[in-house]
Amino acid sequence: MSIPKSAPHKNDWQSPTACQISDAVWTIHRSYELVCGLASDEARRELRKRQLQCPDERREEPRRVLCMPVDLIPVRIVDDQLVVTGERVAAVTHDLSGQGIGLRHDRPLTTRFVVAEFDVFGDPVLMVIDARWTKREDELSFLSGGRFVMVVDPGKLIPAQGIGRPVESDASMNAISDVT
Repeated sequence: MSIPKSAPHKNDWQSPTACQISDAVWTIHRSYELVCGLASDEARRELRKRQLQCPDERREEPRRVLCMPVDLIPVRIVDDQLVVTGERVAAVTHDLSGQGIGLRHDRPLTTRFVVAEFDVFGDPVLMVIDARWTKREDELSFLSGGRFVMVVDPGKLIPAQGIGRPVESDASMNAISDVT
């Protein structure tokens, strides 16, 4: 597995990495629309109106507001391998485009690269993110943004020594197992 050293070029949409990222983002958007019913014309008009209200936008393409749960797995890239370096962080997407993502989470990110694991109809979609910035909102709330690097197979994540298998999501750990 070769990990790209930089993000795909703006006009390089024929590369396998860019196509995989585009397919994964489309899948995530589509699953969200199907589950939440946001495919209406009214929702699209409202989104476009919000985008036009931000004329100083520096992103290469508009991001779509999207609130969807996601697990963030901190990783380090060692010899072209993704080594898991800590526990998962539960997060919620803030916005999403074909090139990047905005996230809201309750713990700071400990590595520059994280793997975002989306649950799309029971199947995991994993994308490596280069976390470009993090901003603390308050004591238990952080905003982060980053660019997609590549789509990765779940079997490619290697646990670091002493960490063991990548742990289940924070959300599943908090589930109530017995209701009386």
